[in-house]
Order: sequence, then structure tokens, then C-alpha cells
Amino acid sequence: MIFLKGPGSISVKVPPYNLNKYYSNGQLYLQNKLDPKEPESIPDPDFIDPPQLFLCNSVGLPFWCSNCRSIKTQRAHHSSKLGHCIPKFDHYCLYIGTIIAQNNFTWFLCFVMCFEVLFIYIYVATFANSRSVLNYGSENTLHPAAIIMVACNGFFSLMLLALNFSFARVFKFNETSVDFLQIGKAKQYRFKLYSKRKSLRDFLFPTKLNRDQTYAQFINTQRYVNVEHPDQLNIRVVLPLPENQHPFNKGRWENFIDWFRKYDFQTAEEVVVHEETTFSNTFKSWVFQQVKAGEGHIFGSADITPVTV
Repeated sequence: MIFLKGPGSISVKVPPYNLNKYYSNGQLYLQNKLDPKEPESIPDPDFIDPPQLFLCNSVGLPFWCSNCRSIKTQRAHHSSKLGHCIPKFDHYCLYIGTIIAQNNFTWFLCFVMCFEVLFIYIYVATFANSRSVLNYGSENTLHPAAIIMVACNGFFSLMLLALNFSFARVFKFNETSVDFLQIGKAKQYRFKLYSKRKSLRDFLFPTKLNRDQTYAQFINTQRYVNVEHPDQLNIRVVLPLPENQHPFNKGRWENFIDWFRKYDFQTAEEVVVHEETTFSNTFKSWVFQQVKAGEGHIFGSADITPVTV
């Protein structure tokens, strides 16, 4: 079923967000020349209105897939093997040779649980017959097959234990393995930039990055959110997210259920509306508090090229 269901694909392509007017408004706002009557955006059939907030890069632009010609909504990542973007991409499993994402995550979880039951059964069966296993040959020695079986069973049990910890983390924060890798990289570069001590990773795997290169890597790996300013009309703010912020965490039970939901979008507008609902209310409140406190930078202050098709 993991292969039959497949990892899924984005059913509707989402055109670029209509951010050009927000960008020019931000530049005017910084120069104190913004007219409060300036519109949020000018209608354009090649663009779509952005949600109230969305994940973005350091300059405030949404993640764009040049292959699929679509914004990477639903935390999607492009698969060169399958040739399309996969929503809620979690990881590529080497053991079964396929991508695990929201569409087949349920079956992958069942697959792992079946193997856990099998390994428990092997342990129970082995120790339940421990007397006959010990009475091998003329001496009380362990049967070689039993030794090999217990050793292999222990090895694979440890691997499944690591997977269980991974599942627990996924359900606790409602984030994918890709999200955790990105957070880990950001922590690593932050540590290199601002700590006077060297981490164990630096001793074991030294890198030749200078401070400017490390800073650039930190900027690229840190997560950001582009949000409408709660007090200033027609202005958007780009806010960096610390590693301890989990935008999609709605509580463990809701996080668990969210992985089993299936969506059938018909229009790009439906996808955009859904994008906003994926963020937790706690995270939204935190974002607005940070913006009101003056954190982040105005969208349009960075030297970028406005969004084009």
C-alpha cells in the first residue's frame, strides 16, 4: 500500500503571490511617503492574493518550484525522481526505496508497527523456548542460529526504536524530517557564529567556511515568515523564526490527526486558504506580538527583484 498510495503530488499549481504592490509600498513606507490609500495590490490574472502569513526566504519571497511552475505550498519539496513536488515531504526511505510523505505516511507507520510486533514475537518465542535452545548438542550451549537471530533482531529493533523517536518528534511538533534537518543546520551555523566554544561536530568534521560564508549559510537555513502588519495597512513584515518556534504545532492529538487527513483541492485559492489554516493560533499570536514589538524587517527593504512570472 505504501507504493500503491505513493507519496502524493500537488493537485493544483499555485501561481506567484501578488506581492509587487506590497514590495513598493514597503519602500514608500521606509521613506515616509506611503499614502494610506495605496491599494494592497493591483489585480493581475497571472498572480494570486497571498495569505495573511506564509513561510518564506530571508527576503520575504515564497518558495518557488521552477520545474512545476508553482509555489511550494503544503511544505512541498520537488522530487527529481518522480518529476513533481510532493506535499508534506518527510524523507526518502532507503530500506523500501520510496519517498514517505503525507499521502503514504499512514501506511509507512503501519509497516513499521508490523515489524515491531514481529521482532517482539521473535524475542518472546526465543526466550519461551530457551531451555530447548540451550540444550543444543551434547553440551548446554546456545544454538548458533539462535545467537544470530537474537543479534539480528536486536540490531533491527534498535533501528526501529530510532524510528519511534522520530515519529514521536513528528507528532509532538507536527513537523517533517526535512523541517528538523533545516532547524538542525540553523542551530549549527548559529553556534559557529555566536559561540566561543567549538562543538564536537567541529572537531570531528572541521569545515573551511569563514565567518561571512557561515553567516550566509545561517541566513539561508533559518526559517522566516512573511506576515501582514497588524497595525500598518498594506505593509508586510518578514520575521525570522527562532529554532524553538514550531509554526504547525496545534497539540499532540491534533498533530497526530493532521498526518491522516487527505485534501482534494480544486482551485489555487483553496490551497492558499488552507496554507493559512495550517499555522497554529499560538504561533500566529506570537508572530503578531513580535511584529508589534518592532521585530523583523519591512518587506521591500531588502534589495530584491519583485516577483515575476
